Amino acid sequence: MAPKTKLFFETRAGIDIEGELELKGKYDEEIHLMDMLDNNVVLVFFSETFTLYSSGQAKAFTQLCESLSNIGITFLGIATEPVATLKTFIEEMNIPFLMASDFDRTVSKAYGVHASEIRGLKLVARPSVFVIDQKGLIDYMWIGGEDSPLPNPDMIADHIIKSRTEE
Repeated sequence: MAPKTKLFFETRAGIDIEGELELKGKYDEEIHLMDMLDNNVVLVFFSETFTLYSSGQAKAFTQLCESLSNIGITFLGIATEPVATLKTFIEEMNIPFLMASDFDRTVSKAYGVHASEIRGLKLVARPSVFVIDQKGLIDYMWIGGEDSPLPNPDMIADHIIKSRTEE
């Protein structure tokens, strides 16, 4: 088990996040966010799976993941649904990036995207995107509301490429 560490303790977006923040992967393995900081990390919070909105979200971020595959970006999808549901969603949507279950809502609460209700669903994450640089700083953040249009994946890619050249 990875040591307990302070994660993303300082952010450009003004969010202070502390704690271990671990999730469960599709094979019920532990995923520690701190272990991913060898690369820039794109966290994509899904409020649900198997809907028109989440399908569009999965397709948009699959496209972004594929377009940035040559520059070493780690993508992690997060949803508050059980691991078994996420495993099926990954397989049916052909999602090339890791997805993890935040069933206890620890991570979605830490990132400030936990919602009591969205589209009739209770205790889910708002659809959101965080780009975290290799220093653990959040340098891009989008938090959606109910039926918010998704951010433009090309704009996110441009932001990541620009910020990497500035480092």
